[in-house]
Amino acid sequence: MNKPEIQFISLIPGIEETMPVIPVSKHQYGWIKTAGERAKERNKNKSINNLNTLKCPAILQFRNKGFILRAPYDMTLKIHSDIEYSWQTPYDTRELLYGDVEKWEAPITHHETQLMYDFMSTWPKDTMKIILKLNLPWTIRISKDYDVLMTDPFYKDDDRFTVCPGVFESDMGIGVLTVPVKWHSTKGEYLIKAGTAIAQLIPIKKEQVSHQNLNIETDKAFKRDERVTYLKVRESFERNYNKTKQFLKEIV
Repeated sequence: MNKPEIQFISLIPGIEETMPVIPVSKHQYGWIKTAGERAKERNKNKSINNLNTLKCPAILQFRNKGFILRAPYDMTLKIHSDIEYSWQTPYDTRELLYGDVEKWEAPITHHETQLMYDFMSTWPKDTMKIILKLNLPWTIRISKDYDVLMTDPFYKDDDRFTVCPGVFESDMGIGVLTVPVKWHSTKGEYLIKAGTAIAQLIPIKKEQVSHQNLNIETDKAFKRDERVTYLKVRESFERNYNKTKQFLKEIV
């Protein structure tokens, strides 16, 4: 059986080498480095609780989920109002585009207000009313048993914009990695540096998952499972979540 594969195909030959799509685990956010250094300092004093953000299993696991789509070049974005903007890149992407240049889109375009803003009962403060489209020079081919969720990068340290999430379906053939974002400013000039995390891409297996709504009385296994989990997680002063996960796998 062939291993599932996602192929990222660059529309500008060479981008796949200079700024490839990479696994999330290989993208280093600045705050993660800082948090790790602070944790090491606290651990020198054993009397201090050594719990830290990077040991939280819910946060830690985002490092293993999918891929990071990065800005392949610098982009300067000038926001003139909540519906007006201009942009600039270091080189003309149209000249380097492979294929039909008539299909070329500028690196930054937008959706008008009637596509989302006009229908929303609330909207983030100090945010453009139009949805900006970051038209990155990438396409995607997905194994037939999978779709790919595109979302805001988990725990990124850049709050200037938020990705409007969506799903790329393998049934739809080649997908174009256009990233719609809400830009959280209505005035100013911003530099999106090459290498900036733009979107996180998470493979999702195509399968139907059933569900139940229970309570602690109707779920006969709950009390035992909850107690075993609680005791195993807290059996040591220094929590080891990998050890806990391995233990729970073996007793299930």
